[in-house]
Parts: sequence; structure tokens; C-alpha cells
Amino acid sequence: MPDASLNPGNSPFSPTRWSMVAQARGSRERQTAMRALGDFYTAYWYPLYAFARRKGWREEDARDQTQIFFQRLMENDLLDNADPARGRLRTFLLLSFQSQLSHAAEAAAAQKRGGGREILSLELETAEGRYQVDAIDSAATPEMVFDQAWARMMIQAAVDRVGEGAAATEFSVLRPFLTGGSPKDLSYADAAQALNITEDNTRQKISRLARRLPQALRDVVRESLTDPADELVNQEITSLRAALRNQA
Repeated sequence: MPDASLNPGNSPFSPTRWSMVAQARGSRERQTAMRALGDFYTAYWYPLYAFARRKGWREEDARDQTQIFFQRLMENDLLDNADPARGRLRTFLLLSFQSQLSHAAEAAAAQKRGGGREILSLELETAEGRYQVDAIDSAATPEMVFDQAWARMMIQAAVDRVGEGAAATEFSVLRPFLTGGSPKDLSYADAAQALNITEDNTRQKISRLARRLPQALRDVVRESLTDPADELVNQEITSLRAALRNQA
């Protein structure tokens, strides 16, 4: 019987993420552990892939290194030994990944292209498409690209949080207005027609959702910190905004 305590819940941004990962790694039920870790890893893999690509790694090698990194998180004690005083999951993952890339030759020799081990489902086949679509400044450093991808990921997670409990069809129509979709794709009239309501009603619905977004972002950011103090949340949100400004 699957271990219910390993269920990560509805969101990979969970306040119990560290203990959940440790529990999952220690589980004797491999499949249960892999399922429990899936959502957690799905939330965080892309910024690391983008970092490796900006570092100059080829597409297939960046995929391999991202895969190897999360495989190591599963099988080793990296997360167990993480220092909560360092605070930010963002910083911990980037520093750990940088360390891996610096020892990539050894890692590749031991685990070339997955080494026949079980592969985590990270949707890596979508990675290069996302990377090419992202507007990346030619002067951006790998660290800047990572921070920009992380910021977009956190905002998307906050938007998902806003949509929890909303009707799926309605939210799919209104979601682009919250994520800054392309202006040519955003039309109140088209949205109103799709939902069979008036334009004024459409604007009101979007406005109500938008008012919830700042708090949702704070909640998501808080869950990516080991210390949930408001001051640290504010600092992290400032960092996210700065990353997005640098992208503009």
C-alpha cells in the first residue's frame, strides 16, 4: 500500500518540502517515493536547465546534467545536509548545480546519459523549446538567466494558486490577463464571448483575480524559504522583480 505520508499535496510549493523529500528518499517503496518527489522536481528543473544552456552546455548535455542533478537529489543526501540558515531554496539549488557542473566530467563518466537508472519525469523534452521562446538578453549572465527563469516560475505558481477553486474553463480564458500574455492575444471582447458574459463582467472577474495575485505570490515565495519572516519574503520578492526588470 502506498505511504500516504509521502503525498506532496496539491502544490510542489509546500511548507513541508524539505521533510517530504527526506521522507520520500528514505522510503523503501521506490515508485511511491518517485511519485512523491515528482511535483517537487517539476517545479524547479527548468531554471537549472536554462542556467546550463547559458553556460554554454549543448542542449542534450544540459538535459543530461539536469537529469543527473535531480537523480542525485533523490539518491544522495544533498537536501538532508542543506543548511536552513541559508534560507533560499533558489540559492541552494543553484549553488549545488554549479558544483555539479564543475565536476561534470566525473559525473558523466559515472552516469553517462542516465547510466541505465530510472529516469525522473521532468518533461525535459520541452526544455529547449521553452529556452528558445524566452527572450534572453545577449548580455545576460547564466546567473541572470537562472534568476529570470526562477522569477517567471514563481509568478506562474502564484497564478496557479489564484486559480485554485475557480472553474477550469473560465480560468483558462482569463489566465493570460494575469500572466502578461501577448497584447495581440488579449481581448476583453473575445474573452467575454468565450465565457458568454459581458465585457464589464469579464473585466470585473479579471480584476478580482488580479487583486489576489500579490498575496498568492507572497505565499508561494514564503514556501520557498526556510525562514518565513516577512522581511525575507520582501527581500525575495524584490529580487524576483529585479530579475524581471533586467529581462525587459
